[in-house]
Amino acid sequence: MKQPATIETWKEFERQRIEMREQLRQDAMSRAEQAIADLAEIGFHYYLGDTEKSVRPAKRAKQRTSTDKSARHKPSADKPCLICEYRTDPPHDRRSHRMQKRKRAFTDKELEAARMTRV
Repeated sequence: MKQPATIETWKEFERQRIEMREQLRQDAMSRAEQAIADLAEIGFHYYLGDTEKSVRPAKRAKQRTSTDKSARHKPSADKPCLICEYRTDPPHDRRSHRMQKRKRAFTDKELEAARMTRV
């Protein structure tokens, strides 16, 4: 008696693997459907979908108040700068101090160079 060829053996194992995988999937789906039915009874409604590709949740869109970038970064005119502790015209905030190594209030010369006046 002749032994089956390696390819035939491999095909038989592959067929068994496919059958076993399908049986496991059917068992898992029946358990999942039963769990979903139990959840539906207590008021939670879920849907069980069947897909081959991985599903990622949709990204939330960032909400913007304005599309103009400069409008989003304008300092408040009614609040004083947290570093200087005074208001200026045009208004500024601590981002204006980013070029200073040691953060401190602007001098009169720096205010003049930046075309700002104390209010």
